[in-house]
Amino acid sequence: MSIKKFVEIIILFSGFSLVSTVANANEILGQWKTKEGDIAIVSECETSFCINMETGKFSGKLLAKFITNEDIYKGIVYNPAGDNEFTANAFIKDDILEIKACPVAFLCKTQKWTRI
Repeated sequence: MSIKKFVEIIILFSGFSLVSTVANANEILGQWKTKEGDIAIVSECETSFCINMETGKFSGKLLAKFITNEDIYKGIVYNPAGDNEFTANAFIKDDILEIKACPVAFLCKTQKWTRI
């Protein structure tokens, strides 16, 4: 699934969550390869963690902003193609950032990013 299609799903349904397991707050920092092969960079910004697209159609765009709450990253995902934003949770397991969008409880879509 492309980033564009993933964002379209988010636009069509207004719910979003990210799932896996987090060992510590800084574990999310670094480069992540999307399913399409684009690169997303997670860095510290103010008191949050920001995800910016490094390559691909949305290169240079802010995709998300998270804060840590115990073992969960909570925050907002921005639609880089529009003005929409959605609440989100992020989790990491091993070197995989699993993104699970559930606009409706029984209609979920998952995207996994791999640490580079």
